[in-house]
Amino acid sequence: DVSWLADQFPNLIGNFLVPSESFSHLSFLWSTDVDKVLYDPIITLLDRYKQQ
Repeated sequence: DVSWLADQFPNLIGNFLVPSESFSHLSFLWSTDVDKVLYDPIITLLDRYKQQ
């Protein structure tokens, strides 16, 4: 259960759901909007916390 697992991490920054019902493991390789849906938000989080 994702909610239970997220509760086990004391320093968790967030628990995010990919906003696409059709997104799957293959989408990491073949999706045409993977940068907008996944990579851009990850880069934003990394930039936010890199100075801390």
